[in-house]
Amino acid sequence: MPCIFIPPENRFKYIWKILIADQPAVTLPNDSAILEVRRDTRPVTFQCETQERGITIASVKYTIYTTPGQERRPRRKTRAEIVLIFSVATGVIVVIGVIFVLVFVIL
Repeated sequence: MPCIFIPPENRFKYIWKILIADQPAVTLPNDSAILEVRRDTRPVTFQCETQERGITIASVKYTIYTTPGQERRPRRKTRAEIVLIFSVATGVIVVIGVIFVLVFVIL
């Protein structure tokens, strides 16, 4: 997630925070303009403040949403994938059989 910045990027100080309801904000050690996050099983709100000489000149909030179990749910194979796997396996067996037949015919 990008914070608000104007080139040169090192001109500003960036303060990233995690905002949790009914609790004080937790300041993150990241001081760059970009924060990389992973989805969690609950919504998480991040805030970035862009500061110049100790004065906040911009602030932006991001909320990362996800549904419980979204990333852990196993993916089911569709009927088309099963047919494709069967076709490829059959094709490989036929090609190997043809190669053996050609080798024995030549010898």
